[in-house]
Amino acid sequence: MMFDASGPNGTIRVTRLRDEDALVDANLERRVLGACLMLPHWLLNIELTARDFHVESHREIFRAMSFVFNEHNTCDTLHLIAQLADAGALSRVGGEEFIRDLTDIIPDRDAAPPTKRLRRLALLRRLRRMAALYGSKVDDAEASAKYREEIRVLEDELAKIDGKQAASTHRLTPLWKTLGEWGSLRTQPPPREWTLMRPDEETNGMANPVGLLPRGRVGMVVGPGGVGKSFALTGMAIAVATGRKWLDYFLVPKAGRVLLVLGEEDADEMARRLHAVVAGMRLTDDQVAMLERNLVVMPLAGEIAALVHQDGKGTVESDMMAFLRMQAGDVDWMLIIFDPLSRFAGTDTEKDNAQATAFIQTAETLCRLPGKPSVLFSHHSNKLSRADDAGRSSAADARGASGITDGGRWCCNFKRRDGGGVSLEFTKNNDGPDFADKVALERGEGGYLRVQSRAACQAADERERVQRDSAARQKVIAALTAAPGQSKTKLRSSTHLERGLVCDLVDDLVEDGTLIEEPKHSYRIRPQQGAFGHARD
Repeated sequence: MMFDASGPNGTIRVTRLRDEDALVDANLERRVLGACLMLPHWLLNIELTARDFHVESHREIFRAMSFVFNEHNTCDTLHLIAQLADAGALSRVGGEEFIRDLTDIIPDRDAAPPTKRLRRLALLRRLRRMAALYGSKVDDAEASAKYREEIRVLEDELAKIDGKQAASTHRLTPLWKTLGEWGSLRTQPPPREWTLMRPDEETNGMANPVGLLPRGRVGMVVGPGGVGKSFALTGMAIAVATGRKWLDYFLVPKAGRVLLVLGEEDADEMARRLHAVVAGMRLTDDQVAMLERNLVVMPLAGEIAALVHQDGKGTVESDMMAFLRMQAGDVDWMLIIFDPLSRFAGTDTEKDNAQATAFIQTAETLCRLPGKPSVLFSHHSNKLSRADDAGRSSAADARGASGITDGGRWCCNFKRRDGGGVSLEFTKNNDGPDFADKVALERGEGGYLRVQSRAACQAADERERVQRDSAARQKVIAALTAAPGQSKTKLRSSTHLERGLVCDLVDDLVEDGTLIEEPKHSYRIRPQQGAFGHARD
């Protein structure tokens, strides 16, 4: 049980204590003194001091015992009585009879259990007093800080006696702070750092770039197989390692160390891909030299490289994680990429939300490496999203358990465009502004992806719109051919098209004479006219 103690240095949690009278056990103190008198060598092993005894006469006896033991390397009744008599304290502690009676109450000639209980009671009494002093020093921050530190030491000693981990050594202790200790309201928070930024929309340049991929976060790159995720991520790794623009458009504010882990490629395929992307990016000799210094690549085809596994009790880190931390060292990292997630996730990560969440939490520990790198995984999209390439993307397009993308703080999606090409959408960014526009990409030499020019994007968008409207138009005509007399609402259900698109198409088809509007806002296809003006059957 805990209670709050408030002072000028914040409110702290302290072990809930009973009344001081309940923390005193005179009989227990006598048993410990008797055990030490019967087994004097125990004085070498126990962690007791005279102040651990609450009764003053017991403190005097223990001090006399310690003195006799130091003088004679042993302590018996006669020597103890003589020492107390010489100090003029024998009568104060109860006389010779009291000292001789001590050995009659020792517990099984074992001082360990009662000594441990005695020490614990002494610590609790001191802790109670320190907590009261901490709360009383409302006008003295320096004294309050001193008492706060003493409370922490006492709590750690209690944890040690109870066989628990000391609070000060627990991994979460540095995160247990009041708002005042964090200083969140007294100082400006540190500026957010970005691995990637996008040109501002007004100037399409670097005058006021906007954050895109935050440092120190886990994210996903989602898309169907063969769409170009691996090439795009290889290009991102090269861009961040050299400071070049990613996809010839997105900005890298600071070049640095990058780890690219390829789960499906061997060394030969890795070399072919890197050569293709480097050629497509047209790196200079200086940039190639920088890339060779900053990019670490691991081709792991055929290797077991999962970051987590099941130990029978839950999801735990694998030796792969230990290896990565060991190899990372103390240099700053900007970006870590795993391609694809399926090679690094646990067995049931894509099936079980609890395991998916545990996997993301494990990946987040890599964000604490020096430099606070972004950590990205490529991941396949689900079948439903692949069946609707023309629709809007979302983080939920990722295959498997929703805990994967729910846990990640960033997501982008690659999709095939109607008529060829690839589109890129940024579908989740918990730490930055929305960027809802689709980005049209084109393939350069060797498969390298780049953002299309504005004119090319507009032309591609127009082609895609025409093809999409043509396909939707044919759906409406086919639906009315099969079942004439449908309303716009029924057409929306039978064609599975968006409401606005159905309404616009039906109005256009009525206007150009393809459809006839009948009573009750139903529609049918206009019969074709024969040679003499009669409608054909």
